[in-house]
Amino acid sequence: MNTNLNLSLQDWDVGLHDWEIESLKNKITNLDFEPIAKKLLDPNRGQGWSLEQVEDGITRYQQFLLLHSLYPHIRLVPDTVVDMVWHHHILHTRKYDTDCQVLFGAKLNHDPLFGETENQSLVNQAKETTRSLFKKHFGVDVTLSECSNCSGCSGW
Repeated sequence: MNTNLNLSLQDWDVGLHDWEIESLKNKITNLDFEPIAKKLLDPNRGQGWSLEQVEDGITRYQQFLLLHSLYPHIRLVPDTVVDMVWHHHILHTRKYDTDCQVLFGAKLNHDPLFGETENQSLVNQAKETTRSLFKKHFGVDVTLSECSNCSGCSGW
């Protein structure tokens, strides 16, 4: 499975040295996403995604994790694809805890109710920030739907 993070270092003006960014990227790409991929591929016990969808979803999730590493104090909102991969990662509880410890030094908490209890302007700001960071750093236009991020939408 392709786990190459397509990143361009000239886009990384986040106050870190190139070697620090490379270290973060290496930590993320060295995580074993095979159990998550198997579940996403499984049509009976998982999502039944195609191999291409799984590879794209895991790559986007890795990008999301890298953004969290680079911007730990900024609220980021996952799109439906990232959210689904994130859910499957969380279901592997020990692995998720260990992976988060390696990447962040603590668990990355998932708030499925974000957007339901906050002021809509805060939600819109978080969505716009997420969109702009994905575009800036990865050249990817993400669509953050107005439906609940945890609704089970496939995103395709």
